[in-house]
Amino acid sequence: MKPKTKKRKIRPRSSVKAYVICDVAGWKKISAVESKCRKWAAAAASAVLGGSRAELTIVLSNDKLLKRLNCDWRGKNKPTNVLSFPNYDRVIVKALQKKRGVKEPLMLGDVAIALETVKREAKTQHKTIEAHLAHMVIHGTLHLLGHDHMVQKQAKYMETLEKNILRQFGFSNPYEYGKVKK
Repeated sequence: MKPKTKKRKIRPRSSVKAYVICDVAGWKKISAVESKCRKWAAAAASAVLGGSRAELTIVLSNDKLLKRLNCDWRGKNKPTNVLSFPNYDRVIVKALQKKRGVKEPLMLGDVAIALETVKREAKTQHKTIEAHLAHMVIHGTLHLLGHDHMVQKQAKYMETLEKNILRQFGFSNPYEYGKVKK
């Protein structure tokens, strides 16, 4: 008689690497913030790219940097919660998605997030800072992959992706304000 062995679920390693640069000490108040950001970004990119290899960088910074970047790149002289700097446009990302098994990873771009704005918005929206940060990481990563919210149909699709990815991590719908969220 063979001894019973437990079958373990084997989770495939993510084919997405997210590098996190944390240049503001306030972010460190969130337990394992860098590890969590990597997981959230990898989940967002994998939801779109499937098994394609990709890399991106997340910069956890402050309002001062985001204000400067927002002014330089968008002509808006005020801080914002998240900015994405994609290396490719949507058409190229879609074409590259079809190329499975490429040895070199797709360098998606960079996402920058402002601590003070995220804190302020989290409080206003009755969310934890961690829940709002997760949303901003996922939102920014989806922008790197060509998703946008300027047109109603695209916004609806992007929001659905965000909600589904956030749900995987136990977070509530970020677009429902008014009650305390995880």
